[in-house]
Amino acid sequence: MQCSVKDCGQAARYKAAQLCQKHYFRVRRNGDVEKLPASRIQRVVTPNGYVRIWGPEHALADRNGYVFEHRRVMWEVVGPGCRDCEICSKHETWLTCHVDHIDENRQNNQRVNLRVLCRGCNVKRGFKPESYERRGRAGLVEFEGKRLTPAQWARDPRVKISGATIIRRKLAGMSDHDALFAEKRTHNGNRRPIKAEYRAKIKQLKEAAA
Repeated sequence: MQCSVKDCGQAARYKAAQLCQKHYFRVRRNGDVEKLPASRIQRVVTPNGYVRIWGPEHALADRNGYVFEHRRVMWEVVGPGCRDCEICSKHETWLTCHVDHIDENRQNNQRVNLRVLCRGCNVKRGFKPESYERRGRAGLVEFEGKRLTPAQWARDPRVKISGATIIRRKLAGMSDHDALFAEKRTHNGNRRPIKAEYRAKIKQLKEAAA
């Protein structure tokens, strides 16, 4: 049996695949029987939208010889010493920093669209308060100029209810102030719980029988 690749002419040593040794291992390495071109692809867009460029000589290159374009652009500006976070001034290195795309377009790697951030600031900048409502939550609650989550307000000593109760009140249409400070109602409205009423009646009967 000969190799199934056209014009190969070699014996098919791997009979199940109908391939000679050379083409069998090409498929294992490259996923195809064709030989890879000598030159590498110079620019690659990753599945999550970032751009990588071929540059095995660069200090930020990965083991495959590629470096993220936005990090390379920033490297040319600030050098190997990196710089502090541009929001909170936390000291950063190239091992810890994030290079942020200001307009959130990961393929816009112009210098004016890039800045160095720490991990915390880069994560927080993507937080949108309205996303709470999209997930069926109450969103941020504002009082005295402070905008906090229901869980954060619940830790305030002036607030006597849980974060879950604040969320339920907001979803029911209450104002921010009422959601935080409206009088707490029992599960029976303004009446005392039923068990408490029974205890009071039992106490009265005992006193009458004494």
